[in-house]
Amino acid sequence: MARQPTLETALLKLDANGTIVNSDGYQLIPQITVPCKCDAISIGTDGTVSVLQAGEADMAQIGTDRTSTFHKPSRSSLDG
Repeated sequence: MARQPTLETALLKLDANGTIVNSDGYQLIPQITVPCKCDAISIGTDGTVSVLQAGEADMAQIGTDRTSTFHKPSRSSLDG
């Protein structure tokens, strides 16, 4: 079973396939893959994952991360 990533212990990033993983390469549960050509990715304090796709004006929800805990909402975005 994948480890539970938190911003207290690991940063989240995208792997080569666009899947959100923690710094050890473990995928979120459920797996969330970001569509290509995104200008921004955001994870809300409730775990909602949203993206801003190229050419769009509004963020679109693509999934919900049920395993991460965000204690510092200002840091709930992806690196990379």
